[in-house]
Amino acid sequence: MTVKGPVLPVLLLAVIRSAPAADNLNDAAREAARKTAAFAGSQSAVSVSFRNISSMAGAEAARLRGAFEAALREAGVRAAEAPSAVEVRVTVAENPAQWLLVSEGRRGDERQVWIGGWPRAASPAARECPSKRSCCGKRTSRSWT
Repeated sequence: MTVKGPVLPVLLLAVIRSAPAADNLNDAAREAARKTAAFAGSQSAVSVSFRNISSMAGAEAARLRGAFEAALREAGVRAAEAPSAVEVRVTVAENPAQWLLVSEGRRGDERQVWIGGWPRAASPAARECPSKRSCCGKRTSRSWT
């Protein structure tokens, strides 16, 4: 099934709003790593890429990445520098209430997405958003006549 057009953002918004929240950054990283390991299979090599599109500080994002990679190793999966049969893109994002950890796993033609979150109040960077800057991107509204 292929989802195109405005349906995908609406679907993602619904999933993000219903994403179960972890208690903190480490719990979210462990949960994402557990799902990645289940997708990849134990003793697999996984090519992992990270990007931070949130207002989270670089040091905190690095701590998240370290926790994710450590949890992968504990699950018997190793992060590979070179492309491998299983690729995972991990994105740190946010909404007004939560930090979001979105992981997209790819193995051949198979794709899976995992979305987890934890309360923004559990992080020092939460104090900066939304009062000082927009953390959720540009807000627009449409008027249908």
